[in-house]
Amino acid sequence: MIEFYGELSEECKRYMQNTVSKIRYMTFPLLIVILCTPIIIAAIMWNWIFILGLLVTIPGSVFAVMPDKKGANLVTPTRITIEQESMESEGDKFYHSRNMSDVKKIIDLGGWYHIIFYFPHKSMYFVCQKNLIVKGTGEEFEKLFEGKIVRKKI
Repeated sequence: MIEFYGELSEECKRYMQNTVSKIRYMTFPLLIVILCTPIIIAAIMWNWIFILGLLVTIPGSVFAVMPDKKGANLVTPTRITIEQESMESEGDKFYHSRNMSDVKKIIDLGGWYHIIFYFPHKSMYFVCQKNLIVKGTGEEFEKLFEGKIVRKKI
């Protein structure tokens, strides 16, 4: 069993916030299309007053994708455990579990690992800071995921 426990460093938290922001900004155009299309159709078919709905929808959508400093604790794990066939990530407001067979690759970013899973098991909650390992060793971790570790620099 390998366990990472503790609060992530500020640098690691920034990395996670950037990851969340990228996901938000990729989904923003889709959100706008889904929300605005019915309003535009209603305006064309019935009354142009429906266009005023765009004045509410677009700014509301912008605020929905803006990063939130308070929300950082919603995505930062405090404990990650890795056992024979399963992995668990826990935070103040979440709990996620994945199978070891769902691991696509591990990105080694120097001070931490980011575990990437195959679709549809994606999860951004598996970021393991190396100096927070309390059970097992870094060598055991790397041996467990041998062949799946990709080293990158930020």
